[in-house]
Amino acid sequence: NQPRFYIYNIKTHHTILSALVAQGKGSGRGAYAHQFSNKPRSYMSSLGLYVTDGTYIGHHNKSIRLVGLQPGINSNAESRGIIIHQAWYVNPDFAAKYHRVGNSWGCFSLSPKSMKVALKTIANGSVLYAFDKNRNTTILS
Repeated sequence: NQPRFYIYNIKTHHTILSALVAQGKGSGRGAYAHQFSNKPRSYMSSLGLYVTDGTYIGHHNKSIRLVGLQPGINSNAESRGIIIHQAWYVNPDFAAKYHRVGNSWGCFSLSPKSMKVALKTIANGSVLYAFDKNRNTTILS
């Protein structure tokens, strides 16, 4: 129920977006993820370094493709369909009611409003880094 997705401009040292983001339902349904995976059909979030690879129109409207850059950590992101997309279950009202946002199938899911900002700023060739702040997790490769 706290912002965990940030878009930061390293040239201006300015935070462009601070937003709620969903975690994969296989990573845990509480406030924090406890397991991460690179395996297909795990429905878990993946950690590590990604690069954005353009947009497409799909099931979740306009979305951003991701390429995982770390073998064994997130290298299956493309084949798993891990993307940045909008989701109805990522919003302050849902978070206030359930003390968390909903869960994705491993994607970085944002509110429609936050997704508009992401599409304008990071869709082509930006770096995304996902890390575990708690470091109390298991990585299943």
